[in-house]
Amino acid sequence: MTDPTDLSLLPSLPADPMTLALPPDLAAAIEQQHQHSGKPQEEILIDLLRQALSVSPTDSVNQELEELKQRLSLLEALIPRVENLEGKSIAF
Repeated sequence: MTDPTDLSLLPSLPADPMTLALPPDLAAAIEQQHQHSGKPQEEILIDLLRQALSVSPTDSVNQELEELKQRLSLLEALIPRVENLEGKSIAF
């Protein structure tokens, strides 16, 4: 089990530590979401707070998202080429 206070779980986000005391029902709901999604509890809380407060991710997060979208497009473009190579031997 991971340490819920370990902020290194979110290395791409600048950390401004804050301690919260949650009511048991909220803590249980967050734990259930963690078990279902596999996301760290900190990430779940950040996402929920952003939604509730209508705060958008930082520019760096948006930039990273755009870079990932570009990489995904490149990978999707390579899929047909890889499929064509399946079953063929390649000599080096």
